[in-house]
Amino acid sequence: MHGVTTIIFLWEAAFTERDHRRMGIDTLTRAGYRAEIWNLSPLLHRTPGGVYRPGDGATPVVRSFRTRREVEEAVAGLDRSCLVNCFIGFTAATAFIYRALSRARVRYAVPSFNALPELLPGKAPDVGRTLSRILHNLSGLSVRKYPDAVLTSLLRRHYRLAGIAPADILLAGGVKPVRYTAYPVGPGTRTVWLHAMDYDIYRALRDRPFAPTDHTAVFIDGYDFHHPDIARSGEAPYPWADDYYRRLRAFFTFLEETRGARIVVAAHPLSEYPDPERIFGKRPVIRGRTPELIQESQFTILHASTAVNFAVLFRKPVLFLTDEDYRRHILGPMIETMAERLGRPLIRLDRPETFPLADSLAIDPERYRWYQHDYLKKEGSPDLPFWDIYLRAIREQNGEGPPADPRGPPATGSAGDSPGRTGR
Repeated sequence: MHGVTTIIFLWEAAFTERDHRRMGIDTLTRAGYRAEIWNLSPLLHRTPGGVYRPGDGATPVVRSFRTRREVEEAVAGLDRSCLVNCFIGFTAATAFIYRALSRARVRYAVPSFNALPELLPGKAPDVGRTLSRILHNLSGLSVRKYPDAVLTSLLRRHYRLAGIAPADILLAGGVKPVRYTAYPVGPGTRTVWLHAMDYDIYRALRDRPFAPTDHTAVFIDGYDFHHPDIARSGEAPYPWADDYYRRLRAFFTFLEETRGARIVVAAHPLSEYPDPERIFGKRPVIRGRTPELIQESQFTILHASTAVNFAVLFRKPVLFLTDEDYRRHILGPMIETMAERLGRPLIRLDRPETFPLADSLAIDPERYRWYQHDYLKKEGSPDLPFWDIYLRAIREQNGEGPPADPRGPPATGSAGDSPGRTGR
């Protein structure tokens, strides 16, 4: 990878201030690399996402694309001094981008580091729930996605026939997603072992002094019914949100009355709740401090979210919530899979007789350890910041040796019982 001077991020959602930090823009710029954000959202989505532009500090070059031709011409203008991070999906709709990269022989990397568990056998929705979900989506714009899903499945199995070369680099976290990656990888693809980006946040917090708050439970708000991705993808809205929030409040009240728990809502970073009390009741709603809240709490409550990473890393008990409506939702099978992976009970919000399962707060250390290895951070991988490992891999490939870090030596320490792994 001799001569890499420009690192490009292909992006299809809103690029936020949080993404600017997580993508290591400042680290890459300090190391002497040119960083570019290619905003593909106007091309790939009906409702394009914006791109954060910092007022000071390291500012990446931002390019926005609205047509396939613009993208293909831009890729054709790249050379071997560029490394493209394809932080977009690999689908029938994006195949032309990978084909353009392959035709231009541009080096590119694909991600496998912020993944949720693959669905376990038998956890896919049953026929009734599948039919319900299809009928639901037929009422919205996402009916157009079904032919694309078939084409995407064929593409992932036979990408070479579509003129797509395997990725040069697979950016890996845990070991399981590497085995099931949907991206085009082959025998010549180099695997660089990093970790889930949440692990960087964990590294920064694990040794800090703090006062644990007994009897405090953190609910991870996924913004599941109002998330911008719903409108952007054309998926039909879910009409049962009011029933869900009523059930959720009833469960919170149960915890408060039976366990003396204090419920704190960790709001999704994209959430906008004009009247949060109407949704969550008279409970604190805090945005931007999810990792700290989990670290300080006694246990965590969620559906399916990469925020479970922090509960795993800090070894916190987790209560997984579902109900019959969620089981028809795209997240339903994922909730069941995550609960099984961590050996945790499923609490049905529509079945109050399952609420006493909340008393089961013991964790299985081995299951947590293996979840960390499988999905967050491979055992024995470097305990260094994500982008430091990334840059070291590029420099070593170039024969340049490890990069100097202007911030000084990296922090050291143990990751609990980890053999020493998305955002909120």
